[in-house]
Amino acid sequence: MKKITMFGTIALLALGFATCASAEIFTFAGTLSDSSTVSGALNIDPIGGTILGVDLFVADDLGDTYNQIFNQSTAAGFYFTIDTTAAAPTSVPALFLGLLNTNDPGTLLGYTGGGLQPGSFWENANAATLDFTSGTISPAVPEPRFGAVLVIGLAGLGFFARRKLAAAQV
Repeated sequence: MKKITMFGTIALLALGFATCASAEIFTFAGTLSDSSTVSGALNIDPIGGTILGVDLFVADDLGDTYNQIFNQSTAAGFYFTIDTTAAAPTSVPALFLGLLNTNDPGTLLGYTGGGLQPGSFWENANAATLDFTSGTISPAVPEPRFGAVLVIGLAGLGFFARRKLAAAQV
């Protein structure tokens, strides 16, 4: 009976860790050359090396949310273009970001956060650009993963079942 319980516990642990997602959420904070700020979140898959989602805001441009990924490129580092929800692809306003990856430059494989390569913000149809003077991308506070919550819940159920069984045998 003990071997079956131990095998079941190991199997549940393996299942829990196998179901954990590989994508990670990173927080973005940057400053443009006119001192306005850009902030938000990036959903990056460091195993596949791609950006899955983005949700950024420019402080002086509260009417637009930058959440449409138009292009991802590895030319001269890892760059991607983000348009507003309302903008058509390649139209303005748009953000152009370059992420620095010390683990594997030019890709997002193994990405754990870092700095920002020179990028820009096109703020109007005249293609007036504002350059980033600084920017950092850091891992967000991790959320409890499904596997960890599953294991803790099953361990709790097992603990209470064992107590009840022990009390019934006395």
